[in-house]
Amino acid sequence: SDGRDMWICRRDDTIVGQQAAIPFVLQVGAVDHPAAWGIDLMVDDEWRMRGPGPALLSTMLTEHSIVGVVNMSDGGYALCQGMGFTDLGIIPVYLRPLDLVRAADLGGLPAPVRRVAPVAGPLLRAADTAAVAALRAAGVRLEAVDRFDERVDDVWRAATQDGDAIMARRDAEAVAWSIDDRPDRDRMRRYYLVRRGRALGYAVLRTSSSAETRGVVVVDYLAPPRWVAPMLLAAGVDARRHGAVAMSVKTRNEAADRYLRAAGFVRRARGADHPIRFMVHCRDGELRAQLAERGRWF
Repeated sequence: SDGRDMWICRRDDTIVGQQAAIPFVLQVGAVDHPAAWGIDLMVDDEWRMRGPGPALLSTMLTEHSIVGVVNMSDGGYALCQGMGFTDLGIIPVYLRPLDLVRAADLGGLPAPVRRVAPVAGPLLRAADTAAVAALRAAGVRLEAVDRFDERVDDVWRAATQDGDAIMARRDAEAVAWSIDDRPDRDRMRRYYLVRRGRALGYAVLRTSSSAETRGVVVVDYLAPPRWVAPMLLAAGVDARRHGAVAMSVKTRNEAADRYLRAAGFVRRARGADHPIRFMVHCRDGELRAQLAERGRWF
């Protein structure tokens, strides 16, 4: 009912290219808009620069009035530029050590940091433990769950109450589809941040695929800006108990940036891989101007 979501390009009965899309609801301020994430544009090497890429992308744009794309290749970036996409810049990566001593043993830190790790590591661990204890003293705690429930709707309402943010809908129905019902759901750890029985936020963590780093990746999260850093810190302390030495989160959340930095998260333009470019295409001129406001995006 949301339109076609997969296209292929054939030449002489051979598939030489593909384009896919994931429909979602984009909330701009207080207004919902149907949109789609453009994913998996691939063209056979022999057919690149010969038409399938632009044809597939333009076909998708006729089906969906708003299309967002992230993490594209250099070629995909150039193609989107030529197709009228708005460049929203790079999605930053926030990195946070959880156990400096063990990270130093794994060799994953710069030499100056490794040298101070024996002293700074225990201090960092103690500071994180004290921060979580202070949360508990204030009636705030982290609650691990096997599956999210209707409390996600409370988190969604609290996170969007100012009516200015631009973000994909993350109510209970959307989170069930994107997290709880996904094929690799058993690899995820889910948490609520709770105060006096009310959910303030949620976070989803997954162990990094790299055995050398033994880190955790924040797959998704949502909370009002001031609760983002405390929630992720508390989740990081729990992840440390499961063997993680570092945490990373790729996120565009300017409202929470200062809280994350104050909590020891280091913001970088890229992680171990290439920068994560973010672009959007919109056929509505007035709405396109709103979507170009980078600081409003989460």
